[in-house]
Amino acid sequence: MTRLVNHSEMTPEEIINCSHTAMALVQLCANGTQDMQSIQGDQTSDQLGANLSLALHAAYHFMERVHDHLETRQARDGNGVIKQVA
Repeated sequence: MTRLVNHSEMTPEEIINCSHTAMALVQLCANGTQDMQSIQGDQTSDQLGANLSLALHAAYHFMERVHDHLETRQARDGNGVIKQVA
């Protein structure tokens, strides 16, 4: 899957892959935060925090595409309303 594919052109497999990638990134961040208390005050904790932030941002990006696709599909099928997220 490429990030250049418009969400409306994504296959169901690509949508599911986005969801699984986001879940994996969130789990990676959850595991990483367990180690942060043992390295507080060290420069490594700052680096770990920055990396966790980047991973969570990427997870959000993947889930944003999943939601865009699903909301567009529901609206097209007449089963839902597209909501704006702040």
